[in-house]
Amino acid sequence: MRFGAGGARTVSSWATALKAEMVRRFLIASAIVVGVATFTQGAAPSDVSNQITLGLTAEVQGDTAADDAASANAAGELQGEGVALTRGRAAVEALEYDWASVLPEWTIEFRDGRDDLFGLTHTQENRIEIFVREEQSDEFLQHVIAHELGHAIDVTLNSTEEREQWQQVRGIAEHDWWPGSGATDFATGAGDFAEAFAVMLTGPDDYRSELGDTPTTEQLELLQELSAG
Repeated sequence: MRFGAGGARTVSSWATALKAEMVRRFLIASAIVVGVATFTQGAAPSDVSNQITLGLTAEVQGDTAADDAASANAAGELQGEGVALTRGRAAVEALEYDWASVLPEWTIEFRDGRDDLFGLTHTQENRIEIFVREEQSDEFLQHVIAHELGHAIDVTLNSTEEREQWQQVRGIAEHDWWPGSGATDFATGAGDFAEAFAVMLTGPDDYRSELGDTPTTEQLELLQELSAG
């Protein structure tokens, strides 16, 4: 359970604490909020075992005034420091996509590279983390950002019916939308949607969905409708 920046809150009664714990366990067990699902990105410039991750967090968030103020101040911003932020800003500008208008409650944070991850999408926090490695090409960095933006678009804008529409058009209706335990993101509807979104913004060079070929013009037109906001 996550609390505000000021530390753990005082729980007024045992019953309140028990209720909060039951909610937390329900979220963790939910078929939609599935924890942190890791998936292999594939042909990164130098290490095919490196990963991008979709983080569907199952946390009961704090609701203090400080939390709300911090979130409001950060929304729609690029955050980070040093070379990671400099490269991240340039990569976002190269996408030529007004993400802040479509996702005004979200933030993108650029951090130094990690060996195990390229990116995380925290759906409960409306926050994307991008881990920038020195050897990572600008083009691949743009693809990672676009992929994570695709996940943010999906969880923010898409309804169950719209996800089913995407699955029908792509011919992947038999596949789950959310990654289950041990499943790769690229073998799910959510990952296919995010990869198609990345293709729309950056082109097909780093396309990695395991469910189908590069999206057609017709499919990209539907994706543009679903991600218009």
